[in-house]
Amino acid sequence: MSVDQVRNDAAWLENELDVQMPEVIMEAYPQRTYASVFPLEPGLDPGMKSVTYLHAQGVGTAKFVEPTSREVPLVEFDVIPETAVLSTLRLGFEYTAEDVEAGRFTGRPLDRDKMLTTMEGHEKAIDETAWIGSPARKIYGIANHPNAIRLATSTTFDANSTPAAILAALNLMSAKQDALTLGSEEGNTLAVSRTAFKYIAQTQYSVSGSGDTRTILEAYRAGNPQIDMVVGVHWLATAGAGSSAVAVLFDRSRNKIGHLLALRPTRDPIAWDGTVYRQVVRSKTGGVKAKKPFSIVILEGIE
Repeated sequence: MSVDQVRNDAAWLENELDVQMPEVIMEAYPQRTYASVFPLEPGLDPGMKSVTYLHAQGVGTAKFVEPTSREVPLVEFDVIPETAVLSTLRLGFEYTAEDVEAGRFTGRPLDRDKMLTTMEGHEKAIDETAWIGSPARKIYGIANHPNAIRLATSTTFDANSTPAAILAALNLMSAKQDALTLGSEEGNTLAVSRTAFKYIAQTQYSVSGSGDTRTILEAYRAGNPQIDMVVGVHWLATAGAGSSAVAVLFDRSRNKIGHLLALRPTRDPIAWDGTVYRQVVRSKTGGVKAKKPFSIVILEGIE
């Protein structure tokens, strides 16, 4: 195959994939949660290998002093530098020379499912990393972040526990966060496994016939009006110790957490290896960083 033919075929293939890319992105893995839950950390670029940030382990409260006093209350601030590694994800697909010829000369469309599957693979990996990280690469997700409060419970979010016990376990997360931070931290997002989410969203809290038809989830949100988002997340089913399910309460504000997504799924130039045209798609992520003390509470053992 001549150099000119390869160049022309690659240019045609690039153009076809450029047309397909926007609609494929809209279709790929639409149930992903990272895009709606985690604020993207600004200032990242694909060339970065790591990000170092400061996590302050301390909470301070100002106090009244006399106008003539020189007293200045100080917080005990233990500032710890944290370094998050940024790693590259790769997934790709191939078209044979016959695929390209059929598309160019007969008008047959390319197999877009290859591209869709590739984008789904990237979105899935990014979503998983944001929630549970990659321990082997020292990348933290929000459910296994070291800068978080960890609680254990024997209350399972299923028929083995009473609705009152489940509600108490959920309330414990907010109570512990409030107590440890003197009221300065308050989570606005609750994430649980999909199984747990379905159970608390469908199970009635009160005794049948009492007139209270609220579910466990509705009763929880009524008592915790600051919670404006509750999500069921597949990855949380095995995120705890011994692959147990966890619930995570956190503040998704940009000044509390940041999603270290340095490169969204991006196509590299088409490459011809003498047999097939290969399209590599890359993304780069470092999971999630926690900026504030105790802005994340993890409850283990809910399933």
